Amino acid sequence: MRNDVLCRAAGARGQSRDDMTDQRAEQVANVLLTVAAAGIAAYVIKTPPLRRMAWRLAVAALTGALPSWFGREVRDAWRESAHRTI
Repeated sequence: MRNDVLCRAAGARGQSRDDMTDQRAEQVANVLLTVAAAGIAAYVIKTPPLRRMAWRLAVAALTGALPSWFGREVRDAWRESAHRTI
């Protein structure tokens, strides 16, 4: 009974209850991804071998890839600034 009332109310507004807009689909996907990421993070935090692996990967990224990327960006910016005339 309640479902019929909701469908009639939605039909009176010119839309069906089953319509899914792109914006609503993105909201649902964002919620699902957030819940999944939180669940995975909680599992990694409470499992010592995974926690150690995650820590090692974070340290490797912060000491290897991040400084390399930053240095490359600074070098590219320096080169680009030499080409511009003020």
